[in-house]
Amino acid sequence: MKFEILYILVSWIIFLYKLIKKYPVSRIELGIPTLDPAVLAACRREADPEKIFEDISLLMKDSLPVGVQMMIGLPGQRRESSLRDLTRLAELKGGERWELRLYPCLVIAGTELERLYRRGEYRPLSVEEYKRVQGFPDDWRICGNVADMYKQIGNAVPVALGEAIGRAIIGDMNGDEPDERFADFRHSRYRLTNDETWQAPVAR
Repeated sequence: MKFEILYILVSWIIFLYKLIKKYPVSRIELGIPTLDPAVLAACRREADPEKIFEDISLLMKDSLPVGVQMMIGLPGQRRESSLRDLTRLAELKGGERWELRLYPCLVIAGTELERLYRRGEYRPLSVEEYKRVQGFPDDWRICGNVADMYKQIGNAVPVALGEAIGRAIIGDMNGDEPDERFADFRHSRYRLTNDETWQAPVAR
């Protein structure tokens, strides 16, 4: 079971928090477009970055599994802004295990963003730029129309992540000592369970 909490409905967070605690959820995914107040204002989003941090801290306090969805390429957003967002989240996360998803901001017909694009006031990140974000070599060819290219790049596993997983598997096959940071890693995605007991019936 996966719950997604979008910050359009900030006032619902406490209600949902009390409800979620009753069930063995796999992950609570928080839709956070950005933590930059200027970018939020440009996107006409009323979310308060400090309130977002308070809500995440509340979830972490009870060891609830957290996932964060962020966007890149938003109006007024710069590389430095995105890096600040990721740094702040990393500091809050500490040694906790999170799932982070980065989504590209795309222009959809009939929206205010399209009107900004038509007037030359907004430029979405290009396919080439998104390839760089995922770590693809510049000479790799992505086939299909523009929408298909964005989908393929966005759905791909980042090159650096694939390399890290491969190195960990090789290390395990060679008998290397596991990274002490993952000594208490829970195999199951579900709270208060392990890779065997998560399949047991839930007590009523």
